[in-house]
Amino acid sequence: MAVTTQYLNDRSIRNYTGLSTDAKPSAAPSSKFWETDTGKTYERSASGWVEIAQSRTYRETQALLKKNWIESMYISAAEFGDDFGETHQVLNKIYDPVIKSGTKTLAVASSKGFDGKTNTLLEIEIDSTTIGTSPTTTFKWRKKTFSRVFGNYTAGLSASAGDTVTDGIKLNFNDSGYTPGNRWHVQGCGSWHIPEDGKESYLTSIAVYPMDTAKAAKLGLFRAYAGDFRVVDYGCNKGEFLDWRTPLHLTGDGTIQFKIQMAEIAAGDIKSIFVIMKGWDE
Repeated sequence: MAVTTQYLNDRSIRNYTGLSTDAKPSAAPSSKFWETDTGKTYERSASGWVEIAQSRTYRETQALLKKNWIESMYISAAEFGDDFGETHQVLNKIYDPVIKSGTKTLAVASSKGFDGKTNTLLEIEIDSTTIGTSPTTTFKWRKKTFSRVFGNYTAGLSASAGDTVTDGIKLNFNDSGYTPGNRWHVQGCGSWHIPEDGKESYLTSIAVYPMDTAKAAKLGLFRAYAGDFRVVDYGCNKGEFLDWRTPLHLTGDGTIQFKIQMAEIAAGDIKSIFVIMKGWDE
């Protein structure tokens, strides 16, 4: 990367931008150099370039450099089975399919039951159809998790009712006359995040908003876990723990997770919940 220069009012003092591997130029004292790949800033002194202590928090600096993620959902009691329950439980949701190609419909067998590791998007596409006395339709699928590219297709699967595709997502091919190329997206998410093997994962914010039928705030009981450690345990009608200066940290082994558990104080009081978790992986 070529070093770029910004001239200030005193043209002998300049601001430079480049990579940490770029040679820092000779410059007048008080000139600055920002490394785009590390986020570090250096100031030119009489003795050379000196790193400046940044006012950004560790969370803010890392969020600039790493892969950010967010888990969020709005789920109603009807979608969850008419009752969130008085025993603490994790929440999950499978959204209705979105048509991406064609006009045919596709349905999910249930709006709950997702058990994937992180916010997931499936792409479902009809790949073959036959006609005759026993017509058959097959589909293929692939998935991606938050902010990543789709993986490879799994193809040649029978398009029938209630079959589990992956991560607890079950589909009903509820229309007729499907043709190759008909395509949908289906999203699943949960109130947890599981780092991949060997990855470091950081949680910076949690927000939980329980509501009654009129969307007014409603009191509920909530717990937040980092692995087996319960780090938050509270009862409130608006749980906001936003942008912690020191994030919760996990090393991924494919099983340990951040998670939120929720319970009602009285069964049936809470009619919908909005949940947000955000952080980054590295």
